[in-house]
Amino acid sequence: MNHVVGTEPAPTAPILTLDHFQPPLSRLNEEGLTNKQLLDWLLEEKEIQCTLRSLERRLQQWGVRCNAMTQVPITDKLAERVNYLFHHSLLSDSQIAIKIAEEDGLQSSANQVQEIRLLFGWHRQNLTPTQSTAQQQLAQQYVGQFIAGEGRYFGRRWAITYLRRRGHRARQLNVTNAPRLFDPEGVTHRVPGLRKRRLENYITAGPDHLWCLDGHDKLSQYGIEIYAAVDAYSRKIIWFYCGSSNRTQLSVLSQYLRAAKARGVCPSFIRTDKGTETILLADAHFSFYIEAALPENWPDEEYIEGRIVVTRRYDKLIKS
Repeated sequence: MNHVVGTEPAPTAPILTLDHFQPPLSRLNEEGLTNKQLLDWLLEEKEIQCTLRSLERRLQQWGVRCNAMTQVPITDKLAERVNYLFHHSLLSDSQIAIKIAEEDGLQSSANQVQEIRLLFGWHRQNLTPTQSTAQQQLAQQYVGQFIAGEGRYFGRRWAITYLRRRGHRARQLNVTNAPRLFDPEGVTHRVPGLRKRRLENYITAGPDHLWCLDGHDKLSQYGIEIYAAVDAYSRKIIWFYCGSSNRTQLSVLSQYLRAAKARGVCPSFIRTDKGTETILLADAHFSFYIEAALPENWPDEEYIEGRIVVTRRYDKLIKS
């Protein structure tokens, strides 16, 4: 084995671990930085890659208290938010703290929410059996009046909100059981598993016998609206439109006429919902039906002239 005389191997750099950064991490922790912020500091400043769980274990070994979140002092704004969410929702203390952090940017905790509640005397109910029975009867009375009016077709969550807005804070279990007592038919109608099963399969005569038309609005918040037609027999897409509005009557009519003209045929039936955008489309389809169903009862001259008039009228609509 040959050696080069007069050369020495280059020293290797020491491998840095979290223990090398214990003083600065402890100092930053005392300043109020969260564990996530400490992790970002290690990656950006020291180029040390580590998981959050490993950092938390190492801080625990060093005896450094973990800062899961920096708790804000109790202010009027925080107390007002706790007051509103406690009296207008069914959220727990931890859920209230999370909602305040998401909506207002105030980092709080379940213990702090509980501290604010007890400070102002906002206690959660802990009723005796007698009080529980009385409250159940009162809830049934309110829900009975609610069901008799506009609330028959709504669920328990809507009922709880409705009652709270009118000053009655009812338990969720009482509001759930009351409709079953007063309106079992309505409850059955709202339960998905007990509804009448829809007829999913159907038979069509063949291609272009039935076209199914509808819009797609799930991307409308981004300015993208879609309208399309599908052949019910072959599941083939006849056309699809993508634009800023899929609820314009002339637009939907133009799509239908262009597709019928391009294919040289129109369907025997069309299936749509009760949207207002299909009114002109339905009128055009009915005109095509009349033109195709009654030629044998017309003289040839009148039939040809009528066909020319109808064609020109709808060609004009297509161009517009």
